Amino acid sequence: MIEAILEQWPLWGLTHRKPALADVSALPQGMTNQCWRLHLPEQQVVVRVHADNSVVLDIDREREYRLQRWAASHGLAPRVLYRARNDAYWLMEFVDGRCAKPESDLLSLAHAMNSLHSHPPPEGVTGWRLADKAGAYWAALEQQGVELLSLKTDLQQLALIQSVASLHVCHMDTNPDNWRLTTQGWKLLDWEYATVGSRLWDLAGFAQACELSLPQIRQWCQLFHVEPDSWPWRWARWQLRYLAELWFGVQNINTGRALECSLQQLLEDGIRLQSAQ
Repeated sequence: MIEAILEQWPLWGLTHRKPALADVSALPQGMTNQCWRLHLPEQQVVVRVHADNSVVLDIDREREYRLQRWAASHGLAPRVLYRARNDAYWLMEFVDGRCAKPESDLLSLAHAMNSLHSHPPPEGVTGWRLADKAGAYWAALEQQGVELLSLKTDLQQLALIQSVASLHVCHMDTNPDNWRLTTQGWKLLDWEYATVGSRLWDLAGFAQACELSLPQIRQWCQLFHVEPDSWPWRWARWQLRYLAELWFGVQNINTGRALECSLQQLLEDGIRLQSAQ
């Protein structure tokens, strides 16, 4: 695979000579892509090959491309240097730096995330409704033979409920491994699930990925002037849990009875939250 990509080097417009296999080293593989670090004489780049499950996971490469370009223009993401035909692979800047550490980086991460959410979304880029994204995951589960119709109907009704009116660019996967601290500040990697929606999704996603304690959640929310006991915050956390459980189901990480129990608990929690609104 990587050999065939290297043969296309004249199309990139990035280097004056053909790269060799010795210039390539594997990077940790994600669940929706495979990456290599490529050492060119001019710069270091990341070669990212997209996995076959991109369609099943409802990943919109055009939206990803436009939002990552937008974020890169604000210094918040690596630049996309080359986009292959049919989006088979991308070349991006290699970002050197350590991952985020929740125990010590909350203040600086909050500053970076506030910067992300402070800029108006790029013109012409629309977001997705949470119920539509969840519906795509349900369709994938049904293709795998998962039949939980009663849970699906009730959960999708809850997913239609919106919590905020203002829209921001949202990364949607702000876990610590996707942050890199560089000499220019924090940058976010992996914009595959990025959209235009509620900024609370990014804040809640980070809190859940880090498994922040209650005192840490309160500290995190205070940095954004968000009330941690408010209904919008609690609802955003529920929405992120819903998408995550379905995503794990599509990826066969959570299956069978375990998936059914997780979704049943989500339904009960969602009903309780709605009654408390």
